Amino acid sequence: MVVEDDPDRKILAFLSGKYDDEALVKMAQAVAKPGTKDDIATKVLLTSRNNLGKSTDELFTALKVGGSADDLIKLGKTGDNLFESPAFNVWAGYVGTVKREDPDRAILTVLSGQYGEASVMRMAEVASKAGNNKDLATKLQNMQLDDWKRERKSIGSVFEALILHKNVDDLLTNPNLNAWSKYVELTKANTEAKTPLITTIRTFYKNDAELLRAFKAAQENPESKRLGKLLEESLVNILRLQRMRNGN
Repeated sequence: MVVEDDPDRKILAFLSGKYDDEALVKMAQAVAKPGTKDDIATKVLLTSRNNLGKSTDELFTALKVGGSADDLIKLGKTGDNLFESPAFNVWAGYVGTVKREDPDRAILTVLSGQYGEASVMRMAEVASKAGNNKDLATKLQNMQLDDWKRERKSIGSVFEALILHKNVDDLLTNPNLNAWSKYVELTKANTEAKTPLITTIRTFYKNDAELLRAFKAAQENPESKRLGKLLEESLVNILRLQRMRNGN
């Protein structure tokens, strides 16, 4: 029999006889391996969920990692640490099994639908720095950047798409600022003139006094100190030149 020759099937047959779907998925979450599409955790999920006819999007929102139907912890509650969630690993493995032609595209599509492009890029930027799923996070981010390039989005429109235009106080520590810089680098060959970061920032933030205050404050944070200083110096030079031209 197939079960006798397949250790995984023997395990599944045994577990299915002992536990209900909810308990099986909880166990799958506990043993899921990041980036693995054919491990026992994925097979458990396929066995317990696939027959319910759930799409990858429906499964994303319904995936239970709690102990009962009233104790649901959704993937969407994990914030910037989504890629480190055990439940995400189980779900990603499931996607890789049912969407074999392009699982990464399927993952990006669902995440973008759940969170929006800006949040996905933010989470991917954080996850690409470290963690078990940094390779997947990098792939998803590059895929989105390539999509924007193919759509011929300007660096200004991507600045807006990444929601970098709404809060100057958090701008320099926002992970999406680095994602935006990657897009600038990706498209620089197609850009006739180089647009400095300070120019883009001033397009969206019109109050120079507020910008100077934010740049000064950013220098108190080790992560944004260097960039804050550079932007402050750039803006001071721009304002000085403007005063000279105006004869002040």
